[in-house]
Amino acid sequence: YLLGGEPGQAAVMVLEVVAGCDALRDEGHAYATRLAEAGREVTLKVYEGKTHPFFSWSGAVDQARQAVTFAARQLGEALGDAPID
Repeated sequence: YLLGGEPGQAAVMVLEVVAGCDALRDEGHAYATRLAEAGREVTLKVYEGKTHPFFSWSGAVDQARQAVTFAARQLGEALGDAPID
């Protein structure tokens, strides 16, 4: 769905969070590139030095907490909600 779509269809905004030490990091970069080439608005945020499950560690790891906060702010802005502080 994200790569396809009908002409005139509203663009889908995509936030992709990638861990820098993730085995799937290169695939994440490639997917973000393909989405952008397909006309999607893409924000790619890479957290260097982190492994795949880091996003779920927000209760214990500062950079994970920052990633969750960043994603929540992006979602709020996309939905037109007030920023999360």
